[in-house]
Amino acid sequence: MSPVALNAATKLRSAIPLLLAVFLTAGVFMADMLIPRGFAVWSLYILPLVVVTRIFRTVSIAWFTALITVLVYVGLIISPAGNASFNQSMLNRSLAAVVFWTSAYILIERRRTEEELEASYQELEVRVAERTAQLASTNKDLVEEVAERRKAEAVIRKRDKQLLEAQHIAQMGNWEWDVVSNTLTWSE
Repeated sequence: MSPVALNAATKLRSAIPLLLAVFLTAGVFMADMLIPRGFAVWSLYILPLVVVTRIFRTVSIAWFTALITVLVYVGLIISPAGNASFNQSMLNRSLAAVVFWTSAYILIERRRTEEELEASYQELEVRVAERTAQLASTNKDLVEEVAERRKAEAVIRKRDKQLLEAQHIAQMGNWEWDVVSNTLTWSE
C-alpha cells in the first residue's frame, strides 16, 4: 500500500467516528421533529455525545453539548403536539438539558482522567527505563568488583602457598601471639 493511500485510509478511519456522531445527531433530531411531544426522544442524544467524547477535546464536547441542548429546544418547538402539554414537554426538555450537561461533565472528567493516566503511564515508563539503566550500571559495577576481589583472593592464596612452600624448604616457620586471648599460633 502506498504512503498516500495509507494516509488517506488513516484520515478516513479517523473521520468515521465524526460522521457517526453527525448522522446519529441528525437522525435523533429528525425523529424528534416527527414524533409528537411527550415522548423522550431527546434521550437518544446521549449516543452521539458519547461518540463525540471519544474523538474531541473537552472544549469541543462542551460545544457539542450546547448544540444538542439547542436541538432539544428546537425539537420542542417543531415537533407536533402530543398528549403532553407544552409546559410538561418544556419541563421534560429542561431535564434533558440537565442530563446532557451532567453527562458531558462526567464524560469530560473521564477524558481528563484518562489523559492524566496516560501521561502518568508515560512518565512511569521513563522512570522505569531510567531505573533499569541505573540498576544495569550498578550490576555491572558489582560484577567488576566481584571479579577484582576474586583476583585479589587468588593472588593472596598464591602468595600464602608460596610462603608456606618457602618456609618448608628453608625449614622455617612463623608464629603469632594474640595477647588478648593469650593464644599462640604456629605455622606448619
